[in-house]
Amino acid sequence: MTLQDFFNADMGVKLNTIKAKGVFIGKLITKDEYLTCYAIDKFFVEVLFDPNFTEVIGIRPFAGGRQLDKYSNVDTEI
Repeated sequence: MTLQDFFNADMGVKLNTIKAKGVFIGKLITKDEYLTCYAIDKFFVEVLFDPNFTEVIGIRPFAGGRQLDKYSNVDTEI
């Protein structure tokens, strides 16, 4: 599956793809967002949750780069 295929898929297909192919990268909790990150084939996906981590409220696919930096333990300057 390509990033574009994933982006164009409906929510059910996206969730099933994450469950079947996703490799967990990390979890991030900020004051504004509750996120988990997965690698799928040659792209990444952030899954946004409600504050109780009980409901998916969004999915953000991305290719990598700076968006992936927040899941590393390495300090970076922006």
